[in-house]
Amino acid sequence: MNLSLTEEQLLLRDSARRFLREQYSFDVRRQRLGDRGMGGELWTQFANMGWLAMSLDEELGGSGAGPVEIALLCEELGRVLALEPFVDSIVLAGSLLQAMPSTQLRDDLLRGLGAGEIVIAVAVLEPGARYAGAAGGVVAGLTSEGCTELTGRKILVRGGGEADMVIVAAVPPEGNPGDLGLYLVTMHGDSCARRTYSTVDGCEVADLSFDRTAAVDLAGGPMSAAAILDEALDRATVALCAEAVGCMEAVIELTAVHLRTRKQFGKTLGSFQALQHRMAEMHVECEYARAMIYKGLQSLTLPADERQKGVSAAKIRVCQAGLEVGAQGIQLHGGIGMTEEYPVGHYYRRLLVIEKTYGDLAHHFGRFEARSPLIEAQRQ
Repeated sequence: MNLSLTEEQLLLRDSARRFLREQYSFDVRRQRLGDRGMGGELWTQFANMGWLAMSLDEELGGSGAGPVEIALLCEELGRVLALEPFVDSIVLAGSLLQAMPSTQLRDDLLRGLGAGEIVIAVAVLEPGARYAGAAGGVVAGLTSEGCTELTGRKILVRGGGEADMVIVAAVPPEGNPGDLGLYLVTMHGDSCARRTYSTVDGCEVADLSFDRTAAVDLAGGPMSAAAILDEALDRATVALCAEAVGCMEAVIELTAVHLRTRKQFGKTLGSFQALQHRMAEMHVECEYARAMIYKGLQSLTLPADERQKGVSAAKIRVCQAGLEVGAQGIQLHGGIGMTEEYPVGHYYRRLLVIEKTYGDLAHHFGRFEARSPLIEAQRQ
């Protein structure tokens, strides 16, 4: 795999970094945390810059960008702690729709998603079911006219508070818990309800309830719904890892500035060798995490078992590095690192949430071990 960025990729990264630094300062983010919501004006600007449609084919209004370009953009979004559900709506929902058979509905949804005209969330998690997509919390049924309807509850849906539509993982009609179908729900009417709240990083999520809610069955084609969802989650996981690296880089930059300016015993903190060593360790962790993103990107092209193993390895190492870098950043700042008015603590909170999203460390350790014959043999 060629690790050198092309001229177009460098241009994408630099333009995204410049735009976000000018338009998405920490003060702007804090104000938006108070206002809640995802900020329609910024989402529209993302669409105007082509970010929302970049992975779509040209006939759907996109530029045909691949996972590397997505990762570069997510890294820059992580640098500014963007509140918009880019990974959840564009990467995850977009990957699900692109894996579906080409229909008028599917193409219209992708065009609307890329233009920023609609927001589509993905509902997977259920109460008490860990990371299982269809444990029986939401069940699909058929009306007497043969139409599909959903009943049940999903939790922690990122972007679900303002989503126009939601792709729901549910048990299909006459299926058993563990069987999986994918259904599109329009979030209007009395048969569906949502309760919005914020996670520790300030991002808005929603719990969704369905009571015989009309839905469209999206499954079909050569791949099963479970396989489609699993691959889309892997793509979203790699993008989320890139966002985590952006958070780590920002923590290192903030900490370096603090150590260069803060004085103790008449000297700047950065002049103490012990603190220099800790900064060096933070930088090494960040670069190690970046290398694992390349591993994850490469794994996306492999067969399912190898893809899952590579993506889980990337998630494990990136999250370990992220939690270490975030904690060190707070400690090197001292008490100021814990205040609401200073950004370093907000980065650590975001890294904590990233570790729990799309499978935590325990989940990915288990998935990695199950696909490593030597480790599995030793356990037996």
